[in-house]
This record gives sequence, C-alpha cells and structure tokens, in this order.
Amino acid sequence: MPAPVAHSAFGADDFKIDSRFLSHMAFLCSPDKPVETSTVVGKYAVSEICVSQAEMADMKMYLDTLRSPGQEQYVSKVAAEMRKAAAKSCNRALAEAADALQEEFSHLKGVFFLRMRSFLVLSVETHKVLGRVVTFPGQISDDYGNNLEEHSENGISPGRVACAHFAESLPTVYIGHSQGSAMAQLCACASGRQAIIFDGATLSELLVHNAVQKKCVRWEPMEDEEKDWHIIHYRTGAFATRQDATVKATVAAAKKIEAEEEALQAAAAAEREAESKMKGEAVKKSAETDGKEVEMWFKKCEWNLIGGIIPQVAQNRFSRTGRYNAKALSDMIVDSTAVMQPAHNPYVCGQSS
Repeated sequence: MPAPVAHSAFGADDFKIDSRFLSHMAFLCSPDKPVETSTVVGKYAVSEICVSQAEMADMKMYLDTLRSPGQEQYVSKVAAEMRKAAAKSCNRALAEAADALQEEFSHLKGVFFLRMRSFLVLSVETHKVLGRVVTFPGQISDDYGNNLEEHSENGISPGRVACAHFAESLPTVYIGHSQGSAMAQLCACASGRQAIIFDGATLSELLVHNAVQKKCVRWEPMEDEEKDWHIIHYRTGAFATRQDATVKATVAAAKKIEAEEEALQAAAAAEREAESKMKGEAVKKSAETDGKEVEMWFKKCEWNLIGGIIPQVAQNRFSRTGRYNAKALSDMIVDSTAVMQPAHNPYVCGQSS
C-alpha cells in the first residue's frame, strides 16, 4: 500500500506532517475554550493567541465572498439540477444531498459570529517563532457568541493580543475541518500560503470553485518563495464513502449550470462587442491571465484517505450527523490502527481544487 507523499510544515525538515502532527492539527479545529498550555509536537510548541480585530475584518470579507447573492443563486441552481437528476434516476441519496447543500448554505448565510482560532508555532529549543496555524472549526458559526470573547482581543491576555498584532505577517498554515474548509482554502489561496483540510464539505468545494471561476479571489501572496505543496486534503473512510456516493452527480450538475452561465455571458459579450463596433468604439478584452495564478494555485493539491478502527461513540455521531467532531478525528488519526494512503480527487471531473 503506497504511503502519502512526505511533507514538512513551515519548511522545517524536522517538522514532519505525520500522524502525530495531523492529530494535533485536527484537535486545534475544536471550537472549545482556549488552550491554556502549549501543545508540544516534536521539537515545536503550539501556543494559542487570538485573532486580531483587523484580521477578523478580513475574514468576514472572505466569508461574504463565499455567501454572496451570486453564490446563493449558484447553489440553488446546482441543487435544482441535482433534484432533476435524482427524480429521473430515483436516487434518494442525491435528492437528500441537494437538500443538504441548500440547508448548509442557509446556515452559512446566517453566520454572525465566525469561529476561527490562531496559534503560534515556536521552537522548544530556541523559543524562536516558526510560524502560525489558523484553524476554522467544522462548526463555523458560534451562534450565540459563547466562545467569541475568549478567542478575540477582548477575552485573552494582553501579551497574547500583542502577539496577534504581528502574527498575520508570519508564515501561516490554514486548517479547515468540514464546513470550515472553504474559509481555510480561500484564505490560503488569497495570501499564497498553505492549507490542510479534514473531511471538507461538498458545499465548501463548490463555493470555492465558483469563487475561483468567477474571479472573486484576489491573488495577493504574502510570501515570495514557492511552496512544496498548497493544499493537502484528508478524508476519513466513512466520510469519503458517503461523499463519493453523490459527488459525481453533484459535479455534473455544477458543470451543466456553469456551461449555461458561460453561454449566456458569451452571448452578452458578443452583443456588447457588436454594439461597440457599430458605434466605432474600441473593443476592450480582458487579459487572458486574469485569475490564472489562483487557478494554478489550486492545482497543486493532494488527496489522502484515512482508515482504521473507529470508536463506537464516534460511529454513533457520524451516523447522526455525517461528520466526525475534531476530537474524534484527532483520536482516529493518531490511533495505532490508522492507515493513511494516497487517494483520488473526487472533484477531478470538474473542480479546480
């Protein structure tokens, strides 16, 4: 059985992205209270700070990109196309997947308190800051603001607030779990950084893909050097099985909607060009390179499958929700029975990510 490609975090050869590292990263996607003591991963310590007010404002801008009126129309059209296909083939699972897409988007649209957490990564030996990890939990909305203060400038120590003000310029890896995967990918791409995704939701992939296709993501790399990897996806076996049951039909529906929209745009552009020629005006054509950096960034991705013995409690929760929580995911990855292997990109027939 082939092993996943070996990679390191933050360019440090001794900071391997292995099961121990991934287990810690998955745990940091928990929406719970702040971690008071540093977590040690090999020669490095991970210490929670907070998200600065300025960075949170940027994050809300990215969130609005994901849930814009255009995105809402796109999701509605894709879901409608999925229902048509489900009716023709009597595919109940596909119909349920269409309902789930719209339900999840409705939840995303209603997010007021955005959940995200920020952590410094330091060398245990030198105490030098190596970089930063920013996580987006699967439960991306803190509906009642229960933990909002504790992860912001208002509810954490002044020393950690001071750290947060310079942390945005540090090398950063964004971690996304389930519904948080879209934010992680969008932030990483826009800043030219890296992202690790655990059980990324289908809706997240569609929204990110559509944002890229519509050139809504501005390429503003924060770091000059080329990265060995851009996105690494990890899917658990049960999640992959459930997702793969409908993903081809979902992508087919999305491609059909995109083709229809492109045809309408091409017709409108041709009409404008004809009008401009009749008036003797110069015809302006957009540069073909627009958005190419973003599309190329998403192509540098890898997919892996996580298998192993799943605790009964986690199985019960998965049967109810279709997802594992961050703690269960963390335990699963580090368990001695866990097996990790390269996998296919389930969106390869139409998606950029």
